Amino acid sequence: RFVVQCESISQADLCRVALSAELAKVHEAYIREVCGSLVLRGFPASWSEKGLKFVFAPFGGLSSIALEEEQPIGPAAEAAPAVRLAYVKLRKDSEIDKAVSNLNQTKVGDGDLVEECVVACHRWHSQAWSDGTFCVAVFIDQLAMNRRPQEAGAGPEDRELFVQNLPLQDMNRQQLQEYFEGFGEVEDLHLITHMFSAEPTGEGYVRFRQHRDAQRCIEALTPSNPHEAEPMDLAGSWSESERALQRKSNSYRFNLIAELVGADGSGLERLKQEAKLKGLWVLAESLQQKDRGAPPASGRQLHFVGRVQDEANVQLFRELLERALEETHTKITDRIEKRRRKAEAAALVGEATKADAAGAVATSAVGIPAAPGAAPASEATTVPPREAGATNGQAGSWHPGAPGAPPAHGWPGPPPYWAGWRPPPGGGPPEMGPGGAGYEGYPFPGPGGSQAAPGGYPPPPGAAGPWHRPPMSTTQGGKATVFEQMQPPARRMEDASTAGHQDGERRSRSRRRRHRGGDGDKDRKHRSGSRKGRRRRRGRSGSGDGGGSGCGRGASQ
Repeated sequence: RFVVQCESISQADLCRVALSAELAKVHEAYIREVCGSLVLRGFPASWSEKGLKFVFAPFGGLSSIALEEEQPIGPAAEAAPAVRLAYVKLRKDSEIDKAVSNLNQTKVGDGDLVEECVVACHRWHSQAWSDGTFCVAVFIDQLAMNRRPQEAGAGPEDRELFVQNLPLQDMNRQQLQEYFEGFGEVEDLHLITHMFSAEPTGEGYVRFRQHRDAQRCIEALTPSNPHEAEPMDLAGSWSESERALQRKSNSYRFNLIAELVGADGSGLERLKQEAKLKGLWVLAESLQQKDRGAPPASGRQLHFVGRVQDEANVQLFRELLERALEETHTKITDRIEKRRRKAEAAALVGEATKADAAGAVATSAVGIPAAPGAAPASEATTVPPREAGATNGQAGSWHPGAPGAPPAHGWPGPPPYWAGWRPPPGGGPPEMGPGGAGYEGYPFPGPGGSQAAPGGYPPPPGAAGPWHRPPMSTTQGGKATVFEQMQPPARRMEDASTAGHQDGERRSRSRRRRHRGGDGDKDRKHRSGSRKGRRRRRGRSGSGDGGGSGCGRGASQ
């Protein structure tokens, strides 16, 4: 600020007008001679404008020259000599890169007209530090993305496009805004500027309010035949910056920023060391920056800002960023392919499960598979209905092995009666019919006769010939009764029942003794002592003679 002591208000106004005019002249000189120029350092005091023109003659000559001395800053500034600077502008801007690469840190001069020395040559930067370092901003969409995953299409969350080859020579910002609004409502239009000249580079971002509007715009900018597209035609692609700032909610379902920066910032620190930077930051409008020394963001979109010492490091910085982004895109592609294979495997498992379930339902509906030589399970088997009032084992009922009954292979039937199978307690096999014939399903041989094993029932173990009647008792006319057949099990059940009854009696007496009225432990102890005393007295009386025992019994009574 300027502080001026004036005698009147009119005098203060005159001072303000004079300061404004001087500042306007300085700004004009800054724009004309400094902004966008090359900065030359380290040349000796013997160099004049004539010597500078001689040095830059191979690069097309100079259009302007401005010499000045830079005073050192710091504790030892008074002892350090001033450093001479030269701001030069070339007549041909296309020769700037060539001049920087040939003159920076190079020994120049012929030793006769121009004194030999090693000079430093770099572009002028508006955000340069006093030590000669400057900031370089690289937006993520400016990097080459040769391995960008194409499998992940645009999702409904994608509304921003990265556009290139904007016709800035024919259209201004307002006209560009109106052009893109022809596809739909535009929320934001950002034009990327050059790191040194601060002029628009022809690249930028356009953000629509609706995804469908962005889709229409990118369809219009994408040529139907890529081989017929001209290099300078207006082109557009989906913004990688938008997908990176969406974190895991993007169409990749992958956090690009976390992968590039690293969980603890190790990825960013490694990139900083490899690029030989003095500082490196990841900036965007939606990212919170904790470093107070970070430069201001160059836009709303994701970009990397590096503090470089030399222009040679700018290209290295860019190449390392492209390599890191390529590795991240490779991981995303692998992750997408893994998800695809997993989904296909899950679909196959689901189809197999549905097929198994359908087969199980069909099997349960059709029945048990047919045995060799039997009717197929898919054919319906007609089962004759039972007669009214008929019970199982009586006339009118069906049984395994009988005509019209279900196949014998599906139901093996009970074990043979005389091979060890016994009926449940309280029951028995059906009684013999007239002439020794059994009911249906339980055929028995007649008196003194033999009969083959019934259909579906194997003969008893050890029977080599026909199925003979087992030996019977002579009681009841030589015919074994059901009770004789069931005698051993009945006796065992009776013994078990008696034993159980006796155990119950003992437990009941024990419970009565425990729960008898009294004072608990004291009564039990007293009763126990009384019983012990009686046993001792009984023992002593039994060990003596008969008279003694009689006297003892009399006395006790």
